[in-house]
Amino acid sequence: MPITNDGRESCAIYYIYNVVLERLVQEAISDLADFVHCYEPVVLYMMAKKNNVLKKTELQRLKHTVRRANSVLVRLTA
Repeated sequence: MPITNDGRESCAIYYIYNVVLERLVQEAISDLADFVHCYEPVVLYMMAKKNNVLKKTELQRLKHTVRRANSVLVRLTA
């Protein structure tokens, strides 16, 4: 039975749970890597598209902030 960090034996069911969880995560990561490898152009396109959308959203937010600041300045200087 595996030993925990404090030197006690861990429960067998938790050991089995951890082993199964580790294998499931490894399998999921492997499947994702295979998908990205097979469909790399599509994945890159989707990432670029998302990045472009994020940049446009940020630009719109900044423009809105500048317009609001300009209107405040106009009111303060009037």
